[in-house]
Amino acid sequence: FRDPTFFKSKGGLEQIAASKVMTPEEQLTTYRDILKEGKAANEKLKAELQELQSRLRSSSAPAPSPTPGN
Repeated sequence: FRDPTFFKSKGGLEQIAASKVMTPEEQLTTYRDILKEGKAANEKLKAELQELQSRLRSSSAPAPSPTPGN
C-alpha cells in the first residue's frame, strides 16, 4: 500500500535508530514526539470517521419494506 505518512514516520524512526550523533536522551525525546504526533493524528482520524459515519446514517433513506407477493 502507499501511505506517505507511514513511510515518512518509518524513515524517521530508522534514521533515529541509526543515528550516531544523537544521545540516547535525544533519541527518546524524539521517539516521544513522534508518538504524540501519531496519537494526535489518530484522534483526528477517529473524529473524522465518527463525523462521516453520522453523516452517512443521517443521509441514508430507510430500507424499503418488502412488498407482499400476489
